[in-house]
Parts: sequence; structure tokens; C-alpha cells
Amino acid sequence: MRLALVFLIACSGTAAPKDPYADGTCDSHWQANGFTDCEAGCADSAMVLEAKGSACAAMTETGSAFSCIATQEFGSAVGCCVSDKPRLYFAECQ
Repeated sequence: MRLALVFLIACSGTAAPKDPYADGTCDSHWQANGFTDCEAGCADSAMVLEAKGSACAAMTETGSAFSCIATQEFGSAVGCCVSDKPRLYFAECQ
């Protein structure tokens, strides 16, 4: 019984958002470089800066088109991040 309770408590943390366009919190590395607003798909600077996926034509949630040079996965979405300081937008491959 106690083991089940410990497991339940350990697994009840807040799940990461699956929507790459959801408002996220820029990590400390982004913040140190002047980015204060991040969409969830771009909030982790290490994931974004280490992107090695194939290039693609992409679009932000607002419909702006971009060319991704390298892509990363966020949940089931594949895309790249576009900066417009102080915000980072996720652009999903089309």
C-alpha cells in the first residue's frame, strides 16, 4: 500500500505540455540571451540548439512561413524555432 502511494505521488507531477505552441517558460540559457517568452516547443535551449533533423518548409501557429535548416521533435510535432526577440516561436514542418 505504501509503495503504491509513493509511486502515485512520484508520478503526479505536472506533465510537460504536448502542444508546441502553448506558452512555455524559457530556460535560463534563453533568458540569459534576452528571450523571455517561449512557446513550449522552444523552451528547452539544449533541444533547440542540438536540432539535427532534416530541413523543411514550416509554419508558425499564426501562419507565418519559414524554412527550417535543422529540426527537432516536440511530442508528435517536428519543426524548428523562430526568434523575434524577446519571443521564440515554434514553426511546424508542413
